[in-house]
Order: sequence, then C-alpha cells, then structure tokens
Amino acid sequence: GGMMQQLLDLVRQAHDSGNYQPLVDLIPYARVLGVQCECYGEEIIFRLPANPDNIGNPTIPAIHGGVIASFMELTALFQLTL
Repeated sequence: GGMMQQLLDLVRQAHDSGNYQPLVDLIPYARVLGVQCECYGEEIIFRLPANPDNIGNPTIPAIHGGVIASFMELTALFQLTL
C-alpha cells in the first residue's frame, strides 16, 4: 500500500497504455506550464505549447527563462525516471 505503491502503479499503467500525461499532471508546476506528453512508438515526446502566461518579455515576445529551465528539468527527470 501507500503512496509509493500508488506511484508505481501509475507508472506501470502509463507503460502499459503509452499514456504518460497522468504522471505529468501529478506535478502542479507542470500543469501550470501546460506541459504535454505524447508517446510515439518507443519515443516519449514532451511539448510546451504556446501559452501567453509563459512569456517573460512581451516586447519580443520571449518565453521566460525560468519556464524553459523548468521544462528542461521536468523532461529530463521523466526521461531518466521512465
């Protein structure tokens, strides 16, 4: 039982179904950023769709550096964990 077992069960379900989005959605900041996860065969692809809330400099407009860094950290964590 416990939370660790629940997490392992979710990972197993994601592997079985090829749908990793529920795991991404467990991370509140990933939901705020709008991180999406799609599976293409053996490849897991993470996307950061256009979102005006993620813009740091509206003049350019440029994605905020913290958003980019967080996206990179989240995707690296998932790639290494899964």
